[in-house]
Amino acid sequence: MLSKLGWFALVVALGVVSACTSVTTVTPAGISTGAEPDSRLIGAWKVQFAEAGGPAEAYVFLMPGKDAGLQAVAVGWADIPASSRTAADSEWWAAEVVTGKAGEHMFVNVRLVLENGELVTQNHVPNPMIYFPLRYRLNDDGSIGLFAWGEAQFIKEAIKTGRISGTVEGANVQITADSVSLDAFLADAGERALQVPFATLLPMGTSAAGTPSSASGASR
Repeated sequence: MLSKLGWFALVVALGVVSACTSVTTVTPAGISTGAEPDSRLIGAWKVQFAEAGGPAEAYVFLMPGKDAGLQAVAVGWADIPASSRTAADSEWWAAEVVTGKAGEHMFVNVRLVLENGELVTQNHVPNPMIYFPLRYRLNDDGSIGLFAWGEAQFIKEAIKTGRISGTVEGANVQITADSVSLDAFLADAGERALQVPFATLLPMGTSAAGTPSSASGASR
């Protein structure tokens, strides 16, 4: 089970939501017709988690990156009085971020690169090419609503029935479909697949506030 700080890393600010399932893809969601960064995400954001129990403070900074992507740095620290905090009570991450769109649904795909200054590895392989996708929505107040997989039962069933290719190993689910197949699936099922409110990104320097509303709300 991932801590809230751990989930914060996966989404780059972008506890636990209502789930303990990790869903990854081998290709970013929403780029089958070409990758183009959503410049509306560039800036400094404060993270407001949908559920209690997260870091006392969490922030993400999104900047233009290379190869039609974005780069992000995220920082967060535990809900402990400042006078009592140690280095172990705070964490930071750097990541590559790819934005995309499938049908009417917008996605942010996070690939972690550094965790507290150390290269991220998987099975002893540095910088694994795996992505953590979230659906996002731009709200009228300038904030960004982020939506996660939840328990991912929908995607597990889709893999089991052959609707989308992937693997399920306990709480770890990986979608192995190619970009075209992934986007075709998410264009139809993106809202049902990623429906759990995870967090809201509040633009720094404004009074925007609130938590993600229902996944069926309007986007822009």
